[in-house]
Amino acid sequence: MMLIIAGMTFREVLSKKIFYIVLVLTAMFLVVYGIALHFAVQDINKWGGVRNIQARLIFSQLLSLGLYFSTFMVALMAVFSTVGSVSGEIETGTIQAVIAKPLKRSELILGKFLGYTVMMLSYSIVIYLGILGITFISTGYEPSGLFSGLTSFLLIPLLLLVVSLCGSTFLSTMANGIMVFMLYIIGMVGGMVEQIGSMIENTALVNIGILSSLVMPSDALYRKMVFGLLTGPDNPVTAFNPFSTMYPPSGIMTVYTIAYLLIVLFAAIRIFNRRDI
Repeated sequence: MMLIIAGMTFREVLSKKIFYIVLVLTAMFLVVYGIALHFAVQDINKWGGVRNIQARLIFSQLLSLGLYFSTFMVALMAVFSTVGSVSGEIETGTIQAVIAKPLKRSELILGKFLGYTVMMLSYSIVIYLGILGITFISTGYEPSGLFSGLTSFLLIPLLLLVVSLCGSTFLSTMANGIMVFMLYIIGMVGGMVEQIGSMIENTALVNIGILSSLVMPSDALYRKMVFGLLTGPDNPVTAFNPFSTMYPPSGIMTVYTIAYLLIVLFAAIRIFNRRDI
């Protein structure tokens, strides 16, 4: 039954207009990014080509800029797709027809999670490879750590997905959307505060940033991803750009995020099991 729910959830997402709107906007974003790279390469060729240190810095900044806004897009997709996944069905009464069948509530939550996960991973892989592919084709610039970067990138939408799914079990659709976006903003602002604190060696700011990352580790995942992609033994200068970081989170943050996902998913099941519908 869980796989049936997953399939129904996946088809439900495909039937929503917001899905196709996001796809169109994603295509537009990739086209604009490709055009920007095209004109950047034209100018950089006048400086001596893409091997020039200044050229590598600009390409790294454009790549990190593309990835930065890509995280916003996958975040929007994850939240808008799942914000009313349970609460919407409760508000309309359609949940009654589902739970009346021989179906455990845990299977319903896990089925929805699986369906949304397949959709979000597919979308995220496409946009991640799209950004990197356009960068390589246009410039020949090949970042390091592609697989580890993909792992961190994929964890960002899954993180927001599971938080939104959990919130949907006890909050209204609107309240849940506000909560998830506020958590996302807290994580993003906290990440910036932590970077500033690290640069000026202010322990209080660093601790505030770490605390916000524990509440919502999405920004920490982004900075871990972009540091791995844009730095290395022959390319240290690329860390110096406004969309990257010189102080990446440790590998423990990945482990923490996976544990965070599992705990929130378990909480969603427990809350929904105890909810009176």
